[in-house]
Formats: sequence, structure tokens, C-alpha cells
Amino acid sequence: MLLLPLWLLIFTGKLDLATRLGGAAWHGHEMLYGYAFAVIAGFLLTAVYNWVGKPHLSGWKLGALAGLWALGRLIMLCSDALPVWLVGIVDIAFLPVLTAVLAPPLIKAKNWPNLGFMGLLLLASAYNLAFHLDKAGIVDLGGSLSLLTASVEILVVFVVVLTGRVMVMFTENGIPGTKTRKIKWVEFLALPSAGAFVVFDLLPFAWATIAASLLAFVAAFIHALRLSGWQSLRTLKTPLVWVLHAGYALLIAALVAKGLANLGHLPPSVALHAFTVATLGPITLGMMSRIGLGHTGRMIKVPPHMAAAFALVIAAGLIRAAAPLTSAFYMEMVLLSGLGWTVAFALFTFSYFPVLSSPRVDGQAG
Repeated sequence: MLLLPLWLLIFTGKLDLATRLGGAAWHGHEMLYGYAFAVIAGFLLTAVYNWVGKPHLSGWKLGALAGLWALGRLIMLCSDALPVWLVGIVDIAFLPVLTAVLAPPLIKAKNWPNLGFMGLLLLASAYNLAFHLDKAGIVDLGGSLSLLTASVEILVVFVVVLTGRVMVMFTENGIPGTKTRKIKWVEFLALPSAGAFVVFDLLPFAWATIAASLLAFVAAFIHALRLSGWQSLRTLKTPLVWVLHAGYALLIAALVAKGLANLGHLPPSVALHAFTVATLGPITLGMMSRIGLGHTGRMIKVPPHMAAAFALVIAAGLIRAAAPLTSAFYMEMVLLSGLGWTVAFALFTFSYFPVLSSPRVDGQAG
């Protein structure tokens, strides 16, 4: 809610941010490492302890972890006044510390499949380190945009895995009488197809870029088949479900946009914002809204203004992804997209701050 208005002030020249990163790099970095990975952290801090049957992280340990994340946001805002090494260490620390917190219970419980999440967190940490080294001029690693794009694609893998795990349950539980359909070979290829696209897109070779575009089209086809079995049309009266289906549909569109961008048929910014604003926006807002109710013991039903928030964040994503396609109204479209995102998250904050800052209504821990 705060990051986007701040970025729009920088984008329109109304504010000069005291950061050596530059406004655009700061914006991209904070929306990924400040926002998106914070959502991933919240999900994993809830899920991992459920998977292993242990009490959730709480008290001063959880407060210290959240404080480390918050300190990273503050230090990135005023990085120009601080030593390069201090900014890098504080900002990078959050994801490795999160991994160090979550990995031991998984290892102790021999929950090997979910250790893959820890690998993704460490990979994201490596790209964050590379981002700071590149921006500091210590090592030339291809530029901040390419490194942030790589971080986006790591988030794509997270989205594919997490939505694959919860979408069927959320759909069937949220809409009584709904029976989703799984295609075995599609489920088998869902993660490998997305993973193969990401791997090839990260390789610094021209032939790999072409291969990544073809793999993006293949992944889009496979995930479209996956979505076709989830009874999306039956979700239209249930905002907490349709927002997730819409986000997943936009992931498929983003894969197509990325394939076209790699082949030179679309500006790269279209695909980038299709993955970030258009895909991550609805999916993260929808997941936080759903889990925020379920894990505080409340009924799984949102007030009408949250349906408006979901529609606004989807519209913001579509407008931002489409903005580079027109030069006449580019500025206006960026501002309109930012306004839609800001209002959507203001509605979420208004609705959920009381929920998340008070005890569970059923008296249980969590």
C-alpha cells in the first residue's frame, strides 16, 4: 500500500529517493524482496510447522525475524547515506535467516520433498547478493534488471508449486458440490515445464533464450490444461476463489507474453509486469485473504469491498502489463495501475489489520 505511491512520486519526478540504486531498481527490488518474498515467508512460516506437526514460531523469535525484514526495507530507503557493505548485509540477511529457521524442523521430520522450498529461498538469496554486487560496481553481473527478472522467475516456480497444492482444496471447500478434475500427466509436467522454462531463461546464451520462449509456450499450454480441470466458471460467485483462478489464468498469459518477448514480438516490460503485477498481485492478495481468515478461526468469507479489492488488483495488473504497448498514454496507464494497486491494498489493510492484530476467535494458538 505504501511502496506503490512512493514509487509513483519518484516515477513522476515529485520525489528524489536517497538511494544509490536508482529509483527503478529500488522499485523492482522492493516489490520482489520487500513484498513478494515476505508473502512467501508468511506462507512458509504457517505451512512448515503444520507439515511437521510442531508449534509455530512465535514470541521474540518471530518478532526478530519480522524486525530483520522491516530493517531491510528501511535501510534500502536510505542506502545512499550508508556503507555499501552494510546495506547489502542487512537486506540480504532475511531469506538466509528464514531458511535457517525453517530447514531444521523439516530435516528433523525427514520431510525431504519440502526442503525444495529452502533451495529456492537460497537461490533467491544468491540473486539478491548478485543484485547488490552489481549495483555497487563490485562485479558486472549483467545489470540489475536481468537479475531482478531472474528473481521474478524464481517466484513463478513458488507460485506453480503453492497453487498446485492449495487450489483444488480451496476450490472444493469454498464451493460446496464442486469436484475438480486432475489429468495425471498434466500434474506430472506442471512443475517440470515451468522449471525448464526458468532454467533456460536464466542461461546467458542466445540459443537458450529461444529455447526458453518455446518452453514458455509449452508451459502455458500445460498449465491451461491444468486450469481447465479446476471448474473456474463455478467460482464466479465466490471472490476468495475466483481471485486465485484469475491470478493463475494471468500466469498462463504471462508465460505466453514471455515467449513472445523472447522472440522480439513484445516489449520485455509487458512480460515482466504480467508476471509481477498481473500474476503475483491477485494470487498473493487472494492467498493472504484466504489464509488470514482460516488461520484466525474465522468464517472463510470476505466482505463485499474485498471483492472490489480483488477486481482492482487484477485491473492494475492488466493495465500495467499493457502500458508499454502505447506511448501516447503510457504515463497515465502506469499511474492508473498504481492507483488501483494502492486502493486494493488499502482495502485489504482496512479489513485485515483488526483480524491479524487480535487473538484467534476460537481461542486456539496460531
